[in-house]
Amino acid sequence: MAERAQKKQRTVADHDRRTLFIAGLPETATDKELRLLFAFARGFIKVQRQSSEKPFAFALFDTRGNAEAALERVDGYVYDEDTKETLRGELAKGNLFAGANEFAQYSGSG
Repeated sequence: MAERAQKKQRTVADHDRRTLFIAGLPETATDKELRLLFAFARGFIKVQRQSSEKPFAFALFDTRGNAEAALERVDGYVYDEDTKETLRGELAKGNLFAGANEFAQYSGSG
């Protein structure tokens, strides 16, 4: 049940979108590496990696402004110097679902 909730995205109005879609990940990218990639970003809530032939991820932020600021730093970022894997990012069409526990952890009240 929790797994299904993590994959759920909410369709939202354009001005409320606060989730980034990140493509260009190497197959070897780990969840921990992705969390560390966004640790610098103000308002970062969570990241979810999707395994496929071409891995990608979604990163959720507290506001659209914070998502856009992170996007400016991540889009075009060379993820792996050896392979020259470069990330491509854009605002996702919907927002990742964040449960009450994730918002509590983010706000420091949990």
